[in-house]
Amino acid sequence: MRKSRISPRKKWVRALRVAIWLSVIISSVVTIYLGPGVRTVTGVPPVNALAVRIMAGPYRVAGYRFERLSRPARTVVRNDAGAVVATFTDGARTVVLAGSARDFLVSKSGSSVVKSETWVRLLPLPWKEGGEGGEWFRAWLDTALADRSPDVLATARRQWSGDGPKISGARLITLVYGLPRKASVAIVKSSTGGVTISTEAREQSLLQPGDLLFFALDAQGDRVGVYLGRDTGGHHRVLLRGSAPAMDHGGRLFQGFHLAKRI
Repeated sequence: MRKSRISPRKKWVRALRVAIWLSVIISSVVTIYLGPGVRTVTGVPPVNALAVRIMAGPYRVAGYRFERLSRPARTVVRNDAGAVVATFTDGARTVVLAGSARDFLVSKSGSSVVKSETWVRLLPLPWKEGGEGGEWFRAWLDTALADRSPDVLATARRQWSGDGPKISGARLITLVYGLPRKASVAIVKSSTGGVTISTEAREQSLLQPGDLLFFALDAQGDRVGVYLGRDTGGHHRVLLRGSAPAMDHGGRLFQGFHLAKRI
């Protein structure tokens, strides 16, 4: 009986097929035991710190990556280059966004300036974990990142400038954050509403531009200001009525600090 012979070409094709199947099997086993890493998805379930650790990386959606951080609980959005482009805090409507550079003069002489690439916009509703999975999210974020109309900081700077008439803290909060008058009064008088960020003046690193700061400076009750950021000298600047003083360690604002809230 004549033995069948297999040509060298057929042997090579068969070996290639075996190699491909082995690579698929090995890849599947590695994924099961080590985790899939960064996933590309279209429908995003809520991501918390535990999920990020299990996945060994954040979710990715059409050019954005999402991470969950704590104190306060928040969702950080990064672009493909790894740069943070937005921060959404649970329970707050204010969103910190990356944008074009601008200067805020914080002294009449112009010697102190807050140079910032931070813009602060307002969400229609307070942020919730997993909000990036909503149908509205991508369109809102793309629009907000490109928007250069006056934001919370620009509005606060204008309202807190020394040129306009002096109005109450509650009225200023209403104008800057768009809150109902009743809610603004409650924030000033009882510090209710929003997300408490800190009750310690030394925890300035927890602050982000747009936060409301409360100071017990006299017997008339809390003075309310908006945190603007650090000036070129490294001083934390707060927009108060008619001025933007520094909250330096040991100073009047530092000693009178009462509360920081994110609206």
